[in-house]
Amino acid sequence: MWISSKGSNQQGVNVMEAGWQVNPILYGDGNPRLFVYWTGDGYEKTGCYDLKCQGFVQISSKTAVGAAFNRYSTISGPEYKCIFLIRKDPISGNWWLLTNNRQVGYWPNSLFPFLKDLASKAVWGGEINNLRKNGRHTSTCMGSGRFAEDGRGKAALISRITVLQRNLKKEPEKGFPFVTDKGCYNLHYNRLDPKLGSHLFFGGIGQNSNCL
Repeated sequence: MWISSKGSNQQGVNVMEAGWQVNPILYGDGNPRLFVYWTGDGYEKTGCYDLKCQGFVQISSKTAVGAAFNRYSTISGPEYKCIFLIRKDPISGNWWLLTNNRQVGYWPNSLFPFLKDLASKAVWGGEINNLRKNGRHTSTCMGSGRFAEDGRGKAALISRITVLQRNLKKEPEKGFPFVTDKGCYNLHYNRLDPKLGSHLFFGGIGQNSNCL
């Protein structure tokens, strides 16, 4: 999940990120881990993952950013979910991260010149690091490694997508689906499903005959 805003003077977008990732370079293994990230100048000089620099303030003693999940969904097997919420404290102005209704920590408002009042964009989905070794697209999987059309129990799922407005009313987000490498990864977006709410299935296998 990406929450962002940018000013009119092109000084760089302000971004908060939260979710799960597999990052062997950062963590030294292939475990899925809870992560946060931030930048106050469009990924130029400020920002970092987790607690690698001064920025995000963890307050929970039970949920640690950078920690590996001890349970996760498997294809055609048990399904587990983690509820993510990023909200702005109207008094302090800080941006709080909650997982499964538990406060994990916050991004101080002072980190973001253009996120002091509100966010202009919210994005949900997946991304990979494409190094293009030997001139070809990476074979890195996204999500479960299955394409969106495989659906529930196979493809990665983000459900109950909502936006918290100033009046605290949760409203379904209309959404504008966007995919950069359609032969490598894809998504299916559905708004207002009776069971899943606004949701999307996404993922893919990376390098294949349609993804070079």
